[in-house]
Amino acid sequence: MARRRLKISKGCGVILISVFLLTIAFLEFLYMAPGLLMSQLLYFSDQPEKVDVIIALGSEPARAGCAARLYGLGFSNTIIITGWGSSVDRMAERAVQEDAERQDLILEKESISTYQNALYSKKIVLKKNYSSAIVVSSPYHMRRVKMVFDRVYRNSGVKLLYCPTGPLDGKTIDKRTARTECVKLIYYWFRYW
Repeated sequence: MARRRLKISKGCGVILISVFLLTIAFLEFLYMAPGLLMSQLLYFSDQPEKVDVIIALGSEPARAGCAARLYGLGFSNTIIITGWGSSVDRMAERAVQEDAERQDLILEKESISTYQNALYSKKIVLKKNYSSAIVVSSPYHMRRVKMVFDRVYRNSGVKLLYCPTGPLDGKTIDKRTARTECVKLIYYWFRYW
């Protein structure tokens, strides 16, 4: 019996060491890789189509501006702005400046992470019986957004599309931001997968 436990422990140890070494190798790659290459790993975009709701993730007013432009183009009649406290109010102001109607905005002010953005927006989406959504965030944030939202919304029946606020190139993201986002992507993969 003791041998069997020892073999299992060795097997788990090998797996943990392998994951650790792969993580170190990936982090080394992030340090050495050019910003443009890293940014392409982070970028994801779908072609927008008409949906029930647009979800703008908090902290950056440009995200609300993009959501309002999609709203103005007729992709949806409703925008959920999800984030923390007064940043959501600032984003709502930006959406109104971009011609979104205040009564078409749903403000969710409790989220302090991408995971909570997905979790709390899902509650609203399901309560309102929406079946499709466009999720809007910054270009460098899209891969993590897609990973988290796909996980949280799995088996919900809600179709999700992803639209960044703009293109991602070496001019719109620096190496440090790209590295930080890649580390967050790895963290979220282990934490919420």
